[in-house]
Amino acid sequence: MKKETKGLYTLKHISAIENIETPITFTMSDGTEKMKLTLTDIDSFTLQFDCKENMLFYMQKLGYKFYNSKFIIEYQNNHETKMIKPVFSDQETLKYFAQNNQGSYIVKKDNIYYKYLGDIVYMVSQDSELAYFLRKNNYISSWLYRNIIEYFIFKNDDVEASHINMDRIKKELSQYRVIRSLEIGIKEYNKEKDFKQQIEERKKTFVKKKQKGQIEGQGQLFNPDNY
Repeated sequence: MKKETKGLYTLKHISAIENIETPITFTMSDGTEKMKLTLTDIDSFTLQFDCKENMLFYMQKLGYKFYNSKFIIEYQNNHETKMIKPVFSDQETLKYFAQNNQGSYIVKKDNIYYKYLGDIVYMVSQDSELAYFLRKNNYISSWLYRNIIEYFIFKNDDVEASHINMDRIKKELSQYRVIRSLEIGIKEYNKEKDFKQQIEERKKTFVKKKQKGQIEGQGQLFNPDNY
């Protein structure tokens, strides 16, 4: 049986044509080379780049023969191999937490963390569409979601119960991987929301033009001066 390396992740390149997987080796500050690292270590690397193409170009300069390709992060969970996508520099919040907690699974409880904690708890509890999206797509666990909702239900009427909920929330949201999942989910939600808004705006524009007889081609087709 393959030994499971708990809590460690491997950044891999996968050739798009041959489908060959190549683990990326990292040189540590003490000169040792490692392929299995914490998620904060790997994210601290990928978060330096704007996109996959920029990271690919950098790795080509290091001597890796990577061309038509993609990158994934692989880890073991309950003896199963699972994969997640790398994150890049558009994830500003993750950049802070990853780079300030390298080598750790738990984030430091500084002022930035507590502000983030308050913002996330409020955001999830007050935006039902966001909360539904996060739960539906497994960006947040049902356990964490339930404690966030219960915290806001109890905070004015049952202080002791709300404190219990908040302690559970802090414990869960002190894990980098939980914060990472939430941030990816929120970004995907905002992308989907923006896309839907663009579609609605195009529909409105189309309807207005139709009402005014300005649909492309109609102006000439029905211009009485043409007859």
